Parts: sequence; structure tokens; C-alpha cells
Amino acid sequence: IKSKLITIMVLVMFVSLSLTVLIVAYYSRTTLASQAETHLMSTVQEKSHQCASFFNRISEEVRGMAGYVGHLYQREGFRSDLGFNVLMPWDGDSYGSRKLNIRYAQERLLMQRAGVTLRSLVSENPFLSLGYYGSANDLLVLHSKKVHETIRELEGFTPTERPWYTKAAEQGEVIWTDPYVDANSKNLVVTCATPVKGQDGELLGVVGFDVLLETIQEDILEMDIGYSSYAFLVNEEGKVLVQPDMAYEGQSWDERYATDNLRETENEEFNSIVSDMVRGGTGFDSFIREGEKQFVAYTFLPSIKAGMAIVSPKKSVMSPAASMQKIVLVVWGLMILITIWICLYVGRWITRPINNLTRMANLISQGKTDLKELPEDRKDEIGLLTRSFNRLVASLRVVLSRRR
Repeated sequence: IKSKLITIMVLVMFVSLSLTVLIVAYYSRTTLASQAETHLMSTVQEKSHQCASFFNRISEEVRGMAGYVGHLYQREGFRSDLGFNVLMPWDGDSYGSRKLNIRYAQERLLMQRAGVTLRSLVSENPFLSLGYYGSANDLLVLHSKKVHETIRELEGFTPTERPWYTKAAEQGEVIWTDPYVDANSKNLVVTCATPVKGQDGELLGVVGFDVLLETIQEDILEMDIGYSSYAFLVNEEGKVLVQPDMAYEGQSWDERYATDNLRETENEEFNSIVSDMVRGGTGFDSFIREGEKQFVAYTFLPSIKAGMAIVSPKKSVMSPAASMQKIVLVVWGLMILITIWICLYVGRWITRPINNLTRMANLISQGKTDLKELPEDRKDEIGLLTRSFNRLVASLRVVLSRRR
């Protein structure tokens, strides 16, 4: 009886606890996955609004500066020299010459006034590293005298051949360049630029504002959501604009900086996600990278025609569930041990009086009648059986004593 009781009770507890563990594990993982999706989508939306606000602000400032420069070209001739540095065109040996200085004297005075305004705008915006205006005649004015001196030390710097100028001139609107190495800081930057046009629509030059990629990464795309996450930006072609650990050491300012195209990686799942993102999609998906599943939430930023995504390893997202499962397993093991101990105790509590009754019955069968009565401290069915047995023993003792 004892063995059967213990077996039944242990099996019942084992099955119920195991089912509880399985249910807790399943719902903890499901709940965490759902929470991760909600949290990542919420974060990517919040970050996208921050990015859109950031890029829109700079775009508006560039557009305003271009309007101001265009207005300067419509004014009468300038005569006073403000002393603001203007880089003259490269003539093959140096910047400017007697002939070039005479030829572009009026435009140089105009660009001095543009430089004063540039200095005011850039100094008030902590996200901008440099502001400048390059004319179609290859004159260049920068907001900083120090940067002007740095550029003068380079040979053959031609504004109209720089990425920011050629792209803005080609598209005829506000643009954001792909990353390139800045000739001044030697760091990776992206430029917001827009063309300056005359009354007849002719291209007069291009205004550009530089933003360090480090600034976008640290101040705009900084992640603090607890999932070992990272964010990246890609243009509408799928080429990387910003992502962690972009290497550019050894890259010269006059060399094209090539970024990865995330629509053409070896991971087809990831390629499909990026393709949907740059087509204007918003969503939550997953892909496998190096044998580990990654969650990705993504959206599109129409203001800069770029996609933004946040990637989080599933292992990191589900780590609380794994920790919870370990705790549940430990509790499950302890409960099984406690259950076995309780079953042993209960089995012994139930079977001890039965064993006593069995032992007394054996003694009576051997003819012994001088037996002590069993304790009648129990009030259940076994206690009732004990009292009945005690009366039986007492009756037998009386009957045997009369026969003698």
C-alpha cells in the first residue's frame, strides 16, 4: 500500500509540475517575443521621428542658406572687403592667381557675406561639423577659418568635383550624400546640400552642411533598450549610410568611399527585409545570421529617402525567459524532492497502524492473548479499525480466560 500510495502521489505531482513548467516556459517565451516586437517597433518609430526631425531641420537650414545666397547674387555690386577667407579656384599650382583674383573679385566679395552667415548658422547647431558654399566657378567659402587653412594645404581641391556638389547639381534639389571622407577632419561624414540657382535657372553653386557619422551614431541612433541592439540607415538603393563600426582608416579624402549594399548580401532573408524597407515598408521580421536568429524592426524615412532598422539578437531578447526557465526547473526539482518526502511521510503515517494490526493479528494467531491495546489516537477509518480490533482482542481474552 505504501509503495502504491507513494508512486501514485509522486506521479500526480510530477505530471502536474511538469505541465506547469511547460506552460510557464511556453508563455514566457511567447510573451517576451511579443513584448520584444512591440518594444522594437515602438523604438524604431520613436527613433525614426527623431531622425526625421533632425534631418528635416538641417534640410530647412540648407534650403534657407541657399535662398540667402541666391538673393546675394541678385543684389548690386559689392565693394567692401569683409576680410572673410574665400578659397579661390585651383590653377594647377596654387589657389588663385592675379588673373583669377581679378576675374572673380566681385564673386569673392559676395561669398564673404555668405561666409559670415554660414559661421552664424553652423555655430548655433551642435550637430553640424562644417558649413560651406562652393560656386560653379570653383570658389569656396567655409564657416571656419581653421578649416579654410586646412583645405589650402591640400593640392587640387575642386568644389565642383566633390560628391556633395555633383549630386546636388545633378538632382537639382536638397540631397543627402552617401558617406565620404571629409578633407578637413579625415572622418566619415554625410552632407546635406542643395543647389543655388539664378533667376534664369542656371546653376550658381551648391550650399552644403556636413554631419559627422559619429554624431548620428552617438546622438541620434544611440540604442539603450537592453537587447544588445544596433541601428543602421540605408539609402533607397540599399547602400549603407550609417551602421556601427564603419571602417575608413587609410581612406583618402579624394578617393571614393564604397559602402556595402545590404540588398546584395549572402543572406537572402536579410536582403528581402532591406528591399521591403527601402521601398517604403514598415514592419517586424526575423532572419538567421551565423546560426543565430535576429529580430529586426524597420521603417522608411521619406524626408531623406532612407530606411532605418533596429536589429536585436533573439538570444538576447529571450535571455530573461531562459533565466526564468532555469529558476522554474530548480523549483520543479525541489518540489519533486519535497513531494517524495511528503509521500514517504504520509505513506508511513497511513501504513504504520496497519502494520501494527497485522503484527498483533499474527501474535493472536500464535495463541498470545496478553497483548497491549493499540493506541486509539486516530479518528479516521484506520482509527475506527484499531478500536474494533482492540475490542476483538479484549473479547478473545475474556473467552479464553473462561475456558481455562
